[in-house]
Amino acid sequence: MKIGVLAALGAVDRLFDEQSLRRLEFIRRLKTLGLSLAEIQSCLAIHDDGELPCHDIQ
Repeated sequence: MKIGVLAALGAVDRLFDEQSLRRLEFIRRLKTLGLSLAEIQSCLAIHDDGELPCHDIQ
């Protein structure tokens, strides 16, 4: 299932730029906290708006 949280640079190979790798690491950390996919998307939206989602995660 594709939800579009990362933009791949290569069609076949999964090549990602540094910003995408940092985003992937952020997603991985959110997953280790036990957040659902919907919660992770919400945190990413807050983060993308330039805010820190720390309060929302608590």
